[in-house]
Amino acid sequence: MNVADRLAEHAAAMPYGVAVIEKHRITHFGALDRAAWRAAAWLRANGLGPGDVVALAMESGVLQLAAIYALARMGAVQLCLPRAEGQPLAERLAARHRVAAILSDRDVPGLAGCRRLRADPRWLAPDAAPVDRAARAPGGAAPWMVARTSGTTAMPKTIVQSHATYAARRKLTRGPYGFEPGDRYLAVIPLDFQLGFKMCLDALWVGASVILASELRKASELLETAERLAATCAYITPPHLHSLLPILHTDGVRLPGLRVLRCGSMAMSETTRRAVVARLTPNLVISYGANDLDCGITEADAQIQARFPGSVGKARPGVELEIVGDDQRTLAAGETGHVRVRVPDMPAGYFDDPAATAKAFRDGWFYPGDLGMLTAEGVLYLKGRSDDMMNCDGIKIFPADIEAVLLEHPAVAEAAALPLQSEGHQHIPVAAVVLREDVPVEALRDWCRERLGIRAPHLIARLRRLPRGDSGKVLRREIARLIESQRK
Repeated sequence: MNVADRLAEHAAAMPYGVAVIEKHRITHFGALDRAAWRAAAWLRANGLGPGDVVALAMESGVLQLAAIYALARMGAVQLCLPRAEGQPLAERLAARHRVAAILSDRDVPGLAGCRRLRADPRWLAPDAAPVDRAARAPGGAAPWMVARTSGTTAMPKTIVQSHATYAARRKLTRGPYGFEPGDRYLAVIPLDFQLGFKMCLDALWVGASVILASELRKASELLETAERLAATCAYITPPHLHSLLPILHTDGVRLPGLRVLRCGSMAMSETTRRAVVARLTPNLVISYGANDLDCGITEADAQIQARFPGSVGKARPGVELEIVGDDQRTLAAGETGHVRVRVPDMPAGYFDDPAATAKAFRDGWFYPGDLGMLTAEGVLYLKGRSDDMMNCDGIKIFPADIEAVLLEHPAVAEAAALPLQSEGHQHIPVAAVVLREDVPVEALRDWCRERLGIRAPHLIARLRRLPRGDSGKVLRREIARLIESQRK
């Protein structure tokens, strides 16, 4: 199967079904499919073929989706360049994967050794002109995309995914909180981020509609768009969430039609959770996943959130989840150790990175690099990154424990804890906070000392925002640099 075959199926079954809404433009499945055929024929006529890696740098989301399906259809491999992460990263990614061309709908800097091709908006023309269907490649085990991980290093690891693996992995996205035909997905994460790309493709895979909203900068615009276009699903990041809550009324839910609001990559205080379900939507789902596996790992619905506050829920169907010690032996419920995961059709490893592969993919398991604890009921609590666990004077300190205490304070909107190297103590625990109201740092330290004792952070820095990666994960190394600069 070719990934683009699914689009063709929807185009045949519901040619006038809404596929994409971008600003005031509606693109139906039939039109998106025709655009992908036209683009595939054009790309092939411009000398590209199966196996060629093509970098995408687009402003128009619907044109980018047409290009993604076109490249898949003709057997090429797509790599979305991160617009917000700078030219040096784009250059390194292009060199690593030997990019043959860069396809864009705007003027972009060139990449060494790459042709520049201009995407044509006329691919999306509403006419019914015939298309060349000879461009289709078989798909199957052939690669179709380069997936970037959500890691916290300057150079993300990458995984090359096949058509067959992507199709098989979609079975793990099903369930009561997955996309359904007829859904309208409010896409607030840009398509050049791996998570934004994945969520849009997952919605279109089942025949749902995508509302492209990543260009909306104001929280009020997001709410108005969700209401006006009757959004039923959304995936929201911590910065979006904390910008929405202050403008919500307190006399009822703002988006009662939202069937699923998924939040991931964050520690959510009980105060924030209650505000979300009371003022935005009661259908909050807290999740934990990994771009490396292209699937969610756990999810917590309303019942789990109420019984196990602060958790990220239970393993999704088809996902095996364990907590192990440094010796790889499975730990008992209630013990903290390394999270490891196993899913069907696991990736073999990272592209051209044997050291990272050996560390993360071992004995049929994937190690995402997180610390966690499972309850007797199989509910997962995350305790921070394995590299961020602190050892202060022989005492183990987990970042999540500090973050949970800070988030209990009514003035704290976001928190991140991490270790700093110390000659005398090995590590000293520190934290960074984003405040919703002004409060002295010393008051926050006293708050932590009362609840954590010697495990309290030695230093708390106030930041305007927490630096985050493409999936919303906090970049603790960047915070460490900011704190160190403040100490000098």
